[in-house]
Amino acid sequence: MKTKRISILRLFQNVVLGFIAAFALSFVGVPALLTMTGVVLFNAAQIAYPNFYQLTALAGLPMAVQTEVWVQDIEETLYGSNTWLMRATNDSAYVNHKTVHVPRSGGAPTITKNLDHSTTPSTPALRADTTQDYNLNEYTTTPTKIPNIEQIQVSYSKRQSVLREHINAVEDRIALETLDSWTSGIAASDIFRTTGANTGLLPSGATVGTRLKVTAADIALISARMDEEEVPAEGRICIMPAVMFHDLFADTTLANIWATSSGNANILKEPQLMGRFMGFDIYVRGRVILFNTISGTTKLAVTAAASTGTAAAGAALFAQQSQIRFAKGAIVPYLDENSPIYYGDVMSLGVMSGAASSRATEVGIKVLAQGGVA
Repeated sequence: MKTKRISILRLFQNVVLGFIAAFALSFVGVPALLTMTGVVLFNAAQIAYPNFYQLTALAGLPMAVQTEVWVQDIEETLYGSNTWLMRATNDSAYVNHKTVHVPRSGGAPTITKNLDHSTTPSTPALRADTTQDYNLNEYTTTPTKIPNIEQIQVSYSKRQSVLREHINAVEDRIALETLDSWTSGIAASDIFRTTGANTGLLPSGATVGTRLKVTAADIALISARMDEEEVPAEGRICIMPAVMFHDLFADTTLANIWATSSGNANILKEPQLMGRFMGFDIYVRGRVILFNTISGTTKLAVTAAASTGTAAAGAALFAQQSQIRFAKGAIVPYLDENSPIYYGDVMSLGVMSGAASSRATEVGIKVLAQGGVA
């Protein structure tokens, strides 16, 4: 009875909308009779095929709405999980196909003290501006097959679960690739080592040697180096691996000072809720940068596990936000519904993303790696 009432109501609504459409379209030359004929045929189809709406859904008619919703959900999850990423200078507006072109100043003028104005006028210098160019990379996930389309129609959770899994995989890869890009040209003099006591917290899979805890003095040294480079004090951030963060605040006195100064008494219970320390806004994630040895300056590839370098050392990134850049391009969820080849749904994800440092010399970017003995 309820289904019958819904059908009658829907039929009435369609008739009313048909009259309105016929009246409106008549002003642009569409015969009212033609419009009403279309409405009649549409309602006849619903009467002949009770599952008409389900058939149109399987034909893909609502996919534009679904895709729009999914893209919004993906973007919020993808970049919401990496809030530190959005602290970088956002170059998304400069995206030109796959390449970002960022204008770069040719340099400051020379300063002369007590110029002798009686001599020949100074020769003007041409400021040769350039651009900082970097490419966006395409990250795609291997498609996942979701069998049993009938079950998917009544339960959206399976599809959402698969989509979430793809988002998490892309999120982690983009984060690691971004951190790697920001430190791609870093000099050995900008890589510092921890100097604290021995710690039992090693990077996942690392088994050889000892590691030293990060201390407040280690972070203070990096802050001082940035001050010497006249890097702005505002907008300084640190992305720190979890093992180093927990080592730093194993000292309860320091932890209490941190909690008080950051206004967050539960900082140790909620390490993702970051505060400010030594002028840096601290963010924590499981992995940031991995060096293949305790004393070397060669980084492990972002796709390599720490277990491939058992003497690997974790490292934190320190940067001023104007010195690091990021751009995001298209986010495309791919869905092949009710595939006759795979007997179900097939889903995958594509994301465009890129990152670079603002200067070739990596000014305002430092790395603090675990010290120790191999």
